[in-house]
Amino acid sequence: MISKDLLNLFQIAKKNKASDLYLSTNSRSMLRVNGELNELSEARLDKKTIETYVKSFLSKEEQEILMTESCVDLNLEIENEFRLRINIFIQSNGLTAIFHLIPLEIPEFDSLNLPKHVKNICGLKSGLVLFAGPSDSGKSTTMASIINEINQNQKSHIITFEDPIEFRFKNIKSIISQREIGKHIQNYEQIAKQSIRANPDVIAIGEIRDSETIKLASILAETGHLILATIHAASVVNVINRIGPQLSDSLMCVICQRLMKTKKASKRFPACEILIHNEQIATLIRQNKLHQIQNVLQFSQTEGMQTFEQGLRKVEMNNINLQN
Repeated sequence: MISKDLLNLFQIAKKNKASDLYLSTNSRSMLRVNGELNELSEARLDKKTIETYVKSFLSKEEQEILMTESCVDLNLEIENEFRLRINIFIQSNGLTAIFHLIPLEIPEFDSLNLPKHVKNICGLKSGLVLFAGPSDSGKSTTMASIINEINQNQKSHIITFEDPIEFRFKNIKSIISQREIGKHIQNYEQIAKQSIRANPDVIAIGEIRDSETIKLASILAETGHLILATIHAASVVNVINRIGPQLSDSLMCVICQRLMKTKKASKRFPACEILIHNEQIATLIRQNKLHQIQNVLQFSQTEGMQTFEQGLRKVEMNNINLQN
């Protein structure tokens, strides 16, 4: 049974609207609120306390993975009150555990303050759409809101492949099948074969991490399905550098976002750099003229594209309006 003291920490994190709770041996407990770390208490956590916390919810199999691989990733749902993505690893002082709080309800797209053109993704029938950004940028939330928007308005078969599963979807108009790597499907190699056999309309990949998942996205994007995925990258050009020119024709859209704090508000807003497929963009990618893409983004706002600087200015302008 999960430790009562740890449950209390989750309650405090939720009350403070924290995105993450950090517990580390010989360190103070910390919360990340609006992107900034804040100390939760003056007391430092000792090795025994953290081990007690961790053992209170890890299964025997997960404890074995932690001991053999020095880290473990998992999701935890507690009494329909908390849903957490957890990363635990062994470091020089002992254990460190990071708990990311996942909203139980998927945010509505219109509540995310994203550019209106992003919603057009829901109308795509094929191609690859990538949601990019650094950690804690909201890219997974944006992808989940797009999936849920399709779910609310279209009769589609949607399959997600995640490691581990984050947001839980409820079937509305669509059928959504959520599969966890290592639990419901053995590895990424099986995804292409099994997903195509399932005859989906939309395939979502939790994260493109390496050459294996880039290859998978490339294969799936050529099958005529709509492919959604997140990727860690700081800019649109950085995304294209990572995935390579082979996806020039199937890459429909890249939304690279960062959550920004404005001067007059404590809440963060997404500032986005957006690329939308056209022949000019495809040609630049094929010819590896990536240095010219920023100019195309800057002067193609009528098509829904924008640079990060343009996105940031829009956030600041909109936030001033919100304050009024």
